[in-house]
Amino acid sequence: MSATLLARELPSASAGPRDARHSGYSLIELLIAILIALFLIGGVIVVEQGVHRAYGDQSGIVKLQDVKTTKDASISTGSRTQSDGTITRSTTTIEAGPAVIFGVKVRIRGKPDGKIVRYRVVWRYPEPGLRNPNTGITKLSDEFMDGQRLGSVKCCYYWTLGDPWTQIPGRWVVELWDGRRLLASQAFTLVTQGQSAQPVAPSNDSGLSQTNSSDH
Repeated sequence: MSATLLARELPSASAGPRDARHSGYSLIELLIAILIALFLIGGVIVVEQGVHRAYGDQSGIVKLQDVKTTKDASISTGSRTQSDGTITRSTTTIEAGPAVIFGVKVRIRGKPDGKIVRYRVVWRYPEPGLRNPNTGITKLSDEFMDGQRLGSVKCCYYWTLGDPWTQIPGRWVVELWDGRRLLASQAFTLVTQGQSAQPVAPSNDSGLSQTNSSDH
């Protein structure tokens, strides 16, 4: 309904309650109409926001199956893999080594249930970052876009360690973003073989939420 039409239908500012009723609207009817309009506007906002919350079901060592590799020059390793996975051991302390795979299983909630939503996945690395000897590029983070059905759970967002330059000890964090809104994050402590994890200060990382399987 246009603003012009509303202007024609509503009584003038000087009209009293009786005039409003004569014009076809009672005060109660007007209030109900306003409440319905606000409800409809709120419903549109919910749909546009899509993702309400993301949280991690489990994190730790991951076992993959049916791995598919995709070249991606924007990623530090030059490629990403996509696979279904299973958390075989729950932990956030990861002992570095070739072919060690760690990650998190995530659920994303929102409305309407079952709708496919897109969000940004970011991996952050400790100093001095990951330096790919083939490209000479050093990166402190990688990111890519992914999608998931609201309400579903899959495993996992993961990292597969390979050459020594990928095994940088310290704090690794994976994050999920909806625009500028951080949905969730999960931190891991990567240690060298035979080294015990050092105590770290408590963080604000929430248990990461994840709903799809893909990463390095």
